[in-house]
Amino acid sequence: MEDIITIFLRIIGSNKARKRIIIIGTILTIIIFYINHRFIEERKRKSRFLKDCFHNELSPDIEMLPEISQIDHPVTGNQNAFFLETSCAMTGAINLNARQLCAIESAAKNSPNWNIYVLFAANVGFLNDTKSQEYKMLDAVLSTYNNIKFLRLNISNYGDGTPLESWMHQGKMFDSNYINSHLSDVLRYLTLYKFGGTYLDLDVVVLKNLDEAGVNYSGAESNEDVAAGFLNMEPTGFGHQVAEMCVKDVLNNFDGYDWGNNGPGVITRVLQTLCGTELPEKMIRDRCYGFHVYPPDAVYAIPWRKFRMFFDESKSKITMSKLENSFIAHLWNKHSHKIKLKVGSSAAYAQLAKSHCPQVYANCGNYF
Repeated sequence: MEDIITIFLRIIGSNKARKRIIIIGTILTIIIFYINHRFIEERKRKSRFLKDCFHNELSPDIEMLPEISQIDHPVTGNQNAFFLETSCAMTGAINLNARQLCAIESAAKNSPNWNIYVLFAANVGFLNDTKSQEYKMLDAVLSTYNNIKFLRLNISNYGDGTPLESWMHQGKMFDSNYINSHLSDVLRYLTLYKFGGTYLDLDVVVLKNLDEAGVNYSGAESNEDVAAGFLNMEPTGFGHQVAEMCVKDVLNNFDGYDWGNNGPGVITRVLQTLCGTELPEKMIRDRCYGFHVYPPDAVYAIPWRKFRMFFDESKSKITMSKLENSFIAHLWNKHSHKIKLKVGSSAAYAQLAKSHCPQVYANCGNYF
């Protein structure tokens, strides 16, 4: 061993070897700097592009939706449900597919005494294209239910008067590798902080009147994880305190590199602190000062790893039976969006759509 060390020291001790080491080190430093610089510049470019996406000007043939802060009736209240659409809308036209509209219709149909708000992060409006399939679905839904309200929010000032005001003015929410998902994460907690009520993902089917779920709740995705696709926080009192804890967690722990950190991660961290346990099954109202985490069979009865059950005709009976005690069915769009479902199929998802979003299902064409 001593002979090897002696030889090594002799080699690096020569002038020629030192020069080689210096040259190699310099080259590696330049490469690392270049890659890091390109990465930072690319993220800045993407951030500028995305900011422009949400402040686009509409063409004259599109009537922009009213902004939520400008409507003439109060939004605050517990019988309000919120859906968020955070996609970049360069065309300016509302773009909701059949499954997203199904989520909205199912909420409106099963909770007729609730206001169903669909909030768009981009400047969007209705395009009077009577020939398109989307127009037919939209028209069918909006002409049937008077409790659905399409509004937009202004990202520039939506956080004003909240703990996220300065953070949002700095555009921190755009510093993300998963911008649509993370923007939705931030806005769901901010919306519940501002108005209270219920937040729902756009890849669900609401199966019951939302009144039955009560107030101040979330749902467990598994025995270990709390999810953020079905949330309720009262506009005042303890519910508002929980919402404030959530937005402050976003402020302190936002991570644009981690897909789940800013959605389920937020409510999980808050409830672990609030309830004094890491186990969702123990996050009950008595322990959590009035907040409750519903078990998986109430919200996520079909786990994401088994999402194909919704589309498999041979498993429709067992799938429907698993949903008997559920407030919603969660379809896991991230995994299932590419699966086509023919209208008239006996698959569970088709059955759910026919019952809970009949207008969409009847007007979506050959595939749902």
